[in-house]
Amino acid sequence: MIVSAVVLLTLQGPQALALDDSARVFCQAKDNRRPLVQAGISIGVLSPTSTVDSLRIPKASDFSGADAIKSWAKNRSGDFKKTCHALVGAAALGQGNSPKKESRFDFLTWLLPVVAGALLTMIAAEAQAGRSRKLSGADELRLAAANFRDATNRYVTGWVESLGGGRPSTADVDQSRLNLVSSLRKASLRGAWPFVNQLVSVLEGDKYGADLSKDWTGTQTDTRLKAEAVRSHLTRLEADVEQVAICCASAVPLCMRPSRKNTPTSIIH
Repeated sequence: MIVSAVVLLTLQGPQALALDDSARVFCQAKDNRRPLVQAGISIGVLSPTSTVDSLRIPKASDFSGADAIKSWAKNRSGDFKKTCHALVGAAALGQGNSPKKESRFDFLTWLLPVVAGALLTMIAAEAQAGRSRKLSGADELRLAAANFRDATNRYVTGWVESLGGGRPSTADVDQSRLNLVSSLRKASLRGAWPFVNQLVSVLEGDKYGADLSKDWTGTQTDTRLKAEAVRSHLTRLEADVEQVAICCASAVPLCMRPSRKNTPTSIIH
């Protein structure tokens, strides 16, 4: 009979107000009469001295005899329904079918997947954003190196083609060099990177500064040899910067790259 109560509560739900035939049969069954009386006593509908054959109603007429419960149900239907609902609910709770506990479980079953999905989306978005930042930094380095190469080539070409005439301006060379240094310094923020630090030092030194504007007023052969030497240095410098750009765009951590401690070829030669 207890199992029947559980099924009944499941079908009716905790909000059920009407008492259907199944509930009436359950509550008036022989095995459930005593629990019904106890339920009535517990909720104050029946007096504590009530028994199955003698239902004592506070401040009202009593019901006695073998049909006491049937008479009670007929003449005081409101009290009977209230008590029957209490008995059915207690039977269901005794079987562990608390609606409150079930609703909590249902809440978790949809909440946990939503939270997990949101976390995965955030992780994927952050990974994509990090990848975009790395590629952007690598492109910035390549552009800065190309601009410095072009500005220096124009300066060198100006000397070669001037044949002792006007002196070319170093303004574009100096500005593009500063931009390249700035991009390299930004890349070095990733961690200890001796390779980049050496490139910054040589760019800030005399090799691409004061020395670049010297020794252009000799013979045509001297000027041509000077131009070839500068362009050769530029080629090696751009190759070194490309190595830095590749590292910046890579997913491999900088600390796992032994090449970060190498000496740039543009310094060796």
